[in-house]
Amino acid sequence: MESNYTISKIRARPRLHYAVVITLAIAITFSYYTYAHLLPDRQHWLEWFGPVFYFEFRNGCVGILLLVPILYAVLTLGWKQSAVVLLVLLAGIANHIIHWTFHATSAFTSFAFLAIPALAGIGIELTIFARQKEERALAEKEEQRLAFIKQVFRAQEDERRRMARGLHDGVTQAILGNASLARSLLDKLRDKTDENSVSDLRAIEDNSLLVADEIRRICRDLRPSALDHLGFVPSIRWLVDNFREETGIEVEFSSEGDSQEVTPDVSTALFRIVQESLNNIRQHAKATKLTMRLKFVDSNVSITIQDNGNGFALPEHISSLGTKGKCGIIRLHERAQSIGARLEIFIHHGKGTEIRITMQNGRLEDEARS
Repeated sequence: MESNYTISKIRARPRLHYAVVITLAIAITFSYYTYAHLLPDRQHWLEWFGPVFYFEFRNGCVGILLLVPILYAVLTLGWKQSAVVLLVLLAGIANHIIHWTFHATSAFTSFAFLAIPALAGIGIELTIFARQKEERALAEKEEQRLAFIKQVFRAQEDERRRMARGLHDGVTQAILGNASLARSLLDKLRDKTDENSVSDLRAIEDNSLLVADEIRRICRDLRPSALDHLGFVPSIRWLVDNFREETGIEVEFSSEGDSQEVTPDVSTALFRIVQESLNNIRQHAKATKLTMRLKFVDSNVSITIQDNGNGFALPEHISSLGTKGKCGIIRLHERAQSIGARLEIFIHHGKGTEIRITMQNGRLEDEARS
């Protein structure tokens, strides 16, 4: 990546590089033809060019100084432009090469000295270009996949919110109405009804209240009202308190910094990651202690969840967990990827598991949409 950046920076001024290539090409070509024209007179202003000319002549590599502008073009102008430069310079120096080489082998060697390094450089660049194109295609495909996952999660949250509101405002109210009606009948008919009827009405009232409480719990799991009304940290604290009450596991919770910089979409995704992590600990870890730390610096987020459970074997590739039916960790990673967060899992066999979620700039989600 650093080399790509360096090359891009070098090629940011094409006009300058064209000027350098043209200047070098004209100067070197002019020197070859002018020096050859002035021979055998050695007393002239190109006398310094003599050692180069005779070295090439003796070794059958006439014109190799033109490699300088050719290779410079390969480096600074790209393979298309450098190919044109190569062809133009080969055509320009061809007459000189043919004149000063006395057999086909020498001529071929001279042309090869010019063409092969340039063609090798062009070939290398084409290979790099093809690889970069493939990497860009893979990156675009991955970006599309993450965008799709993000939309799926957002649709899930919208559906959960709708279902929770419908259950709370519709079904719960209807059940509470039945409980209230049963209570009213009990108050009116207490002295006029046998004990069995009173017992049945009381059972209807009690069961209705239990069902209403269960529906409220389901609504909280679907979409905690604390997440919408109180914010991220209070909703995590509520989640931790419920976890402590349900499991009896000792929980150490701490929060540092201000979470107001984090956007709603990011808050929801992080909440679900924490929720899924706690569910995994509840079901599989056999832990007796849990430590959770939240840290906010500007809009950067860091969450650490560590338990003292039995740990588990983490495969080299997370995707292989799907074939074993263990999709919880895959969902964690997908949730993190959907908001640009990084999720790391450290397994300490016999000493528990540590999950770290880090995210740079929790405001990117809303900024991208605006």
